[in-house]
Amino acid sequence: MGGIEPDHEVKHSHEYRALSTYLSNKPQPLTNALESFCKPTEDAFMSSQSASEVESQLWRVWKAVVATATQTPHDSPAQQKLADFVLELRNRPVLERQGKICKVWEAVVWKDLPILGPQMREAWNDGELSLYLKLVVTDY
Repeated sequence: MGGIEPDHEVKHSHEYRALSTYLSNKPQPLTNALESFCKPTEDAFMSSQSASEVESQLWRVWKAVVATATQTPHDSPAQQKLADFVLELRNRPVLERQGKICKVWEAVVWKDLPILGPQMREAWNDGELSLYLKLVVTDY
């Protein structure tokens, strides 16, 4: 099962590599993986405080997560690691600079997982997730 193939930008992104490394058989603490994964988005906010810049980062972030999820066999222990990873993202400290909390679409970055739902919907609408689900269901 191939899953959604990430585009060139996602495949070569820091976030995709961090997530792939964490889900591989190489032992890596979750906290280290989260730090590495979140760094580009957090750096973008700290340097600019621009919601639009962070939003564009988040589209790539979640596309990397969706692509990784679909490339991971449903019965693989890596699926649980991925679920734990996303859940733990919500527990990251509030991203703020000079009293300004990082929000995208009125949602607090990491805590509210902004853009994840729309990215999932986009993948679904493109037929990528429905194909993946069909493959998973017929695998049983």
